[in-house]
Amino acid sequence: LRAGDPVDAVEAEGRAALEAAGFGRIDYFEARGAANLARLGPGPINGEARLLAAAVMGKTRLIDNLAV
Repeated sequence: LRAGDPVDAVEAEGRAALEAAGFGRIDYFEARGAANLARLGPGPINGEARLLAAAVMGKTRLIDNLAV
């Protein structure tokens, strides 16, 4: 996102990375606005954003986010 890539491409790359890391189920991997968590797109993004993810490995569901 920082490089100006389209939101859909960044989200697809994030999902692929989670799958490659061995996550069995990916509930979501999305770019959202930092202030209100509104859906972003198509890009490029101007302003603060967060990448939100929830995925399952084994019996554990992991949830995380990253400021962009």
